[in-house]
Amino acid sequence: MEFRGYLDHIRADGDLIAALAPRGLHLLVPVCRPWDVRGVVAHLAAVYDHKVMAMRLGRKPNQGEWVTDEPYGKDTVEWFEDEHSKLLAEFIAHSPREQAWSWWEADQTVGFWYRRMALETVVHRVDVETQFGPPSAIDAALAVDGIDEVLTIMLAGADDTAAAIPGTGTVEVLADDAAWSVVLEDTRTVVTPGRRTSPHATLSGDPAELFLYLWGRAPLDGLMRRGDETRIVLLRSRLAAATQ
Repeated sequence: MEFRGYLDHIRADGDLIAALAPRGLHLLVPVCRPWDVRGVVAHLAAVYDHKVMAMRLGRKPNQGEWVTDEPYGKDTVEWFEDEHSKLLAEFIAHSPREQAWSWWEADQTVGFWYRRMALETVVHRVDVETQFGPPSAIDAALAVDGIDEVLTIMLAGADDTAAAIPGTGTVEVLADDAAWSVVLEDTRTVVTPGRRTSPHATLSGDPAELFLYLWGRAPLDGLMRRGDETRIVLLRSRLAAATQ
């Protein structure tokens, strides 16, 4: 996805969150226990400020260098709106190729945060929207990009916590024309683009539903499965550990 597209999604999804959240800040969000809607919105506001400081400082922000609570005189939604605007302005002020600290060693650029914040925002937009009715659609290209990120970075790049969940096998993940081969080994998970000969299981479906399932926001029942479903359960268990 082009960087301009990420900005468009951050802007639109953030605006939806700000419009909906005041209708039920007290509502619990089951997939984000123990958070309620206020907790989700506050989390995003703090995350946005952290990323702004990562870009401004060019290094990992230290504790106390970013805002983690509502500033005096601001409620949670007002704080979120301020941070949302600040994040968009910071992106516009930088080229995606400029240096910026990130926790992913292979990509220390502002562009990493364009992608990460677009995907962070759309997942939490769904969290909030679901409390008030069916969530609006997720752009298919963004969903495919999100599947790639959660598999190749969140899962394959996870620490020993995820890899410690025992089990082995191969799962092929398919979304539109994109494919990923997930090899579950005893001590690590290896993800490569493309199809694999004779996987133990195949998981496929609508890109948005597949993206939300991998993030623990949609049921497995809405997806197509072939082969040994215990390998799909193992994949999801490792993802849950990697993204908690």
